[in-house]
Amino acid sequence: MLENLARPVWGWGLCEIPGPTPLFTGSVAGGERIAGFLTLISSELRNDLEVWQYVNHVFQRPLKGETN
Repeated sequence: MLENLARPVWGWGLCEIPGPTPLFTGSVAGGERIAGFLTLISSELRNDLEVWQYVNHVFQRPLKGETN
C-alpha cells in the first residue's frame, strides 16, 4: 500500500530520477516571448494548421522588408 503513495523525486542528484528540466530562456522577457510563441504553436496544432509553414512565413517577412 505504501508503494502507491510514494512518488518519484525528479532531479539530477544522487538517488533522484532524471526528469524534465525547465526551459531556460535567459530572462523574464525571454520567458514571456517564448510563452507567447509556444501558445501560438499549440493553438495552430489544435486547429490542424500547417505550423511550420506559418512560422517560416512569419520569419521570412522581416527578411523581405515587410513591416505590416
